[in-house]
Amino acid sequence: MTPTQLLILFFVSSGALIIFLSALGIYRLPDVFCRSHALAKSMPLGINLMLIGAWIHLGTDLIGFKTFLAILFQVLTIPVAGHLVGLLAFEKNIPRHKQNEVIEPNS
Repeated sequence: MTPTQLLILFFVSSGALIIFLSALGIYRLPDVFCRSHALAKSMPLGINLMLIGAWIHLGTDLIGFKTFLAILFQVLTIPVAGHLVGLLAFEKNIPRHKQNEVIEPNS
C-alpha cells in the first residue's frame, strides 16, 4: 500500500469508529441533553474525517471542492442543530436523568 492509501484508510476507519461510538452514545445515554451532546460533538468529527479521506482520494477537482463544501456545511450545521435540540428540551422542561436539588445559599 502506498502512503496515500494508508492515510485514506486512517481517515476513513477513524471516522467510521467515531461515528459508531456516537451512535452507541445515542443508544446508551439516559436523557435528551446527553444524547444531543453525543450527537453534536462526535458526529461532525466522524463525518469530517471520512470526508477528508474521500477528499484525499478524489483529489482537488470539482468533486474535491464539493467534498470541501460538504465538510464546511457539516461543521456549520450539526453543532447548531444540537444546540437547538438542547435549547428546545430545556424550554419544554423535559426531565433530566437525575434532577439535582437546588441548594439556595444562606441569605
